[in-house]
Amino acid sequence: MNDPTSSNRILLVDSDDLFRERLGAILSDYGFEVVHARSSPAALEVVSRHKPSLCLLETNLAGVDGLQLLRYF
Repeated sequence: MNDPTSSNRILLVDSDDLFRERLGAILSDYGFEVVHARSSPAALEVVSRHKPSLCLLETNLAGVDGLQLLRYF
């Protein structure tokens, strides 16, 4: 799905690949479309293309941390 107005799209931002994959799979099982990013720069790129309705962030990201990223959003 590439619909930029999708109301069930979640952006999952976490540097731990396994955690991101497992949580993403669970959310997908519940009918959510999940887009992933492993860093703040990647999250900014994903947001510009996919327009998620919800963002789940790791607060301890390298560089720009999750709280700074949230302020930017």
